[in-house]
Amino acid sequence: MKAKKTISKTLTGLSIASAIFLMNACNLNPAIEKVQPAEVISIHDLQIRPGIDEKEFESFVMNEIAPLYNQMKGQDLYLAKGDRGVRESQYAFIITFTSIEDRDRIYPYGEGFSEEFNQIMEGKDAIWNKFYSMAEGFDGYMFTDYVKVLQ
Repeated sequence: MKAKKTISKTLTGLSIASAIFLMNACNLNPAIEKVQPAEVISIHDLQIRPGIDEKEFESFVMNEIAPLYNQMKGQDLYLAKGDRGVRESQYAFIITFTSIEDRDRIYPYGEGFSEEFNQIMEGKDAIWNKFYSMAEGFDGYMFTDYVKVLQ
């Protein structure tokens, strides 16, 4: 009889725990509200110039360009190389933002760059001249910002 009560209590506990888990997983619990900022992923296609050594280009971007962008709170820059598809073996900058607000803070719509961005990039002309001697396409015009769809 004692074993039956223990099993019954265990099953009841598991049922309650399962119900709480499912309610949270399905967001059926009104006390738990999803307040997630929407992530933004900005993709900028690059075209490496003829005769440029890919390893040198990759090293330059990862050591000189990415650290500048990654100084700004809420933003990370990655260099990606196409593995399959129409841009196989081609490069792209992928810039991620933790929220739309972070993207808009750093790159105010229709206003160029933020003061934060300008301060970080100040005096970096030599880096950008070298970058543009190696690649083209990161001009601020040919890109797409994707906002992560939340449910």
